[in-house]
Amino acid sequence: MHATAFPLTETLGIFFYRKDLISRDEYPRTWGELVETSKRLQKEGKIEWGLVGGMKYPNTYNTILWSLWSNGCDIFYPFNERNNDVLAKNGWRTMLPEPCFRETIEFWWDNIHVHKICPPGQVGYTATEADGIFMAGKALVEENDTTLYGKYNDPKKSKIAGKVAMGPFIMGPSSPHKSIAWRAAWFWAIPKACSPAQKKLAKQLLTWMGETEEVQRDLWTSVGGIPPVLKVQEKLAKEDPLFRDLRSSVINVDYVMTPCYFFKQWPRVNATLSDVVTKALVGKRSDIGKVLNDGAKKITSIMTE
Repeated sequence: MHATAFPLTETLGIFFYRKDLISRDEYPRTWGELVETSKRLQKEGKIEWGLVGGMKYPNTYNTILWSLWSNGCDIFYPFNERNNDVLAKNGWRTMLPEPCFRETIEFWWDNIHVHKICPPGQVGYTATEADGIFMAGKALVEENDTTLYGKYNDPKKSKIAGKVAMGPFIMGPSSPHKSIAWRAAWFWAIPKACSPAQKKLAKQLLTWMGETEEVQRDLWTSVGGIPPVLKVQEKLAKEDPLFRDLRSSVINVDYVMTPCYFFKQWPRVNATLSDVVTKALVGKRSDIGKVLNDGAKKITSIMTE
């Protein structure tokens, strides 16, 4: 075996929260704690919403997917299985009809219609719209990639610059894990079609990027990306309290999810999932089970047609 790509950084989901409103010790670790903390801060007039996030396709990661994973649930059986051969042997059986899935959708339904800690129009939000609400200082928590930290903390764009912290996944009641995170590595690769001269220059560039600590640090300080070099991570953990919070939240965790499925039908499956969830959330709570059962049939049909 030989290396065919060079590590660049990782995409990690993280929960951004207002550290001027709650301390690290007050940060909610469970869905129930999130609801109670949000309602308290709403009552005190400090926020309009407890939780905001993109829900409209393709922004399911910011709401539906993280909450499924934090509740021990997934789209297909087995949980966190990304080998297509294994998924196919299971008949592309979906988890939509399972109690953990329904519990997750009911969590969002209640947050919108009962607890009212989420905006009523959230089912149609993109990540951009949710970002606007969070950066305007109207919400306590938003889930997104770590690389959004630079945007949220930019005083030219955000009213909450200097007030943003990072916290771990907020866990659901059915999860068998104490903590989870999702991580996706990104790599540079040199195309085979490049000329020998171009390949030489590319290798020199990648070597410089990988061996220069300043470049590695800049991934973190400029955009909140995770440097792939472990010795740089260790130095940052000693020097930077925010990086320590990030590492404890999404690196040193009980269980790590692979966030991506790798099959050609994934865009259709993700879009269908978004449609099913939207229908469930704008309808009656008592109809959620039927909507999910019908959605399961649609998703299985896509994968087996």
